Amino acid sequence: MSAMKLEELDYHLPGNLIAQFPSRRRDESRLLVLKKESGETWHGRFRDLVGWLNGNDLLVVNDTKVFRARLWGQKNTGGKVEVLLCEPLSEKGEPLPPIPEAGAFKSLTWKCLVRSSGRILEGTQLSFDSKARGTLYRGADSWIIEFTGVRDLLFFLRRHGQVPLPPYVARRPDRRDQSRYQTVFAKREGSVAAPTAGLHFNRAVLQRLKQLGVEWASITLQVGMGTFLPVRTETLEEHRMHQEYVEVSGACCEAWLRTRQQGGRVIAVGTTVVRALESAVGQDGLLAPYKGFTNLFVKPGYCFKAVDALLTNFHLPRTSLLALVMAFAGRDKVLKAYEEAIGMGYRFYSYGDAMFIS
Repeated sequence: MSAMKLEELDYHLPGNLIAQFPSRRRDESRLLVLKKESGETWHGRFRDLVGWLNGNDLLVVNDTKVFRARLWGQKNTGGKVEVLLCEPLSEKGEPLPPIPEAGAFKSLTWKCLVRSSGRILEGTQLSFDSKARGTLYRGADSWIIEFTGVRDLLFFLRRHGQVPLPPYVARRPDRRDQSRYQTVFAKREGSVAAPTAGLHFNRAVLQRLKQLGVEWASITLQVGMGTFLPVRTETLEEHRMHQEYVEVSGACCEAWLRTRQQGGRVIAVGTTVVRALESAVGQDGLLAPYKGFTNLFVKPGYCFKAVDALLTNFHLPRTSLLALVMAFAGRDKVLKAYEEAIGMGYRFYSYGDAMFIS
């Protein structure tokens, strides 16, 4: 198979279709169903998802929780600097699992992205309140910030941090984002972005799926900024994924095996779940408990071993997320479905509508 070129991940999206706010109700999002074998499509609302599932299916969700990773600091000159915390580092400068149990929020040294109207120099000092300070240093692939005057970083972020809405949401976060930019499954704090396919579920949909007999399992993948960064290499083969922390439990593996043995489908709720499950498949082709980092890049040509169907949002062009969806359903079918969605005025990206590929 020849190397896939970056431009093959491109499509044109009118700016007015980039969702700036969540839908009024989670289950009011629109739903495009794509049959990956035939390419046939169907359109409805997310609440209609139950009609496309069977009682022996398994839905696997990501139980990660977004933390308030965005801070605004002030330089000594008075200039404002936006800081997005991405990854906690150990005293040796190695990445820590971004979960409270691993001491992530006891670390005061983090990889971060910064944005400022003025120039940022090595050693720039920022103040966040009367006590909290941060010093910026150049890392290999990002900035590194070291905090002082902070005793409990998670408590500090809950008071001073902001919901890290994606950059294409052109507004400051407001009160509704505190709940709507979290899934109803969110438990384990540590992500810098929401697993957006899960944002459409509410209690009413969950109850209907439970009545149908659909089984549930959860994994944890702490979403880092690397997932959403555009691919900048000429071909996909040259792109290297940033690593993200994953946990797949024994209970999830048991549900997965039970579903496969009963002839049901394993349905991944989001690309993060796909990457977590596919990273946990052993040499024998079975899902096994996994705890660690993954940099798995799923692109066209990949052979899926753990996932039978995918629920996902509509993704940015030239990203690894779009490459994964194309790998699952085929590039031409995905682009045709995207073109159809654009023509029908679907809302795109994190707060946008949903797509079910089966």
